[in-house]
Amino acid sequence: MSTILITGAASGLGYAIHRELLEAGHKMIPYDHANGCDVRKPVVGDIKQLDVLINCAGVNLIDFLEDVTEADWDAVMDTNAKGIFMMTQACLPLLKASRGTVLNIVSNAAHLA
Repeated sequence: MSTILITGAASGLGYAIHRELLEAGHKMIPYDHANGCDVRKPVVGDIKQLDVLINCAGVNLIDFLEDVTEADWDAVMDTNAKGIFMMTQACLPLLKASRGTVLNIVSNAAHLA
């Protein structure tokens, strides 16, 4: 079975994917802010083997444009866009070694105005 790191594993879609893959027998590495992990500043030094990276972490902000602050905007973009880049870059040596796979998942909430 594969060793899989999934971001956003503590809730929502990430949690559901984590649970299903764990039940299927894969070795899962849950990576979530709820357990002190930050996709914007990834630390993966303790991981020795990685076959799959699933980037599923995301935050959502639904508000009127005039009420969104620059800090709000930065928090969403830093997690949803930059987080994918940072996690993939941090995991790249492990994924190259295993000839692994990266799967990026985004929520359909991105379609909401």
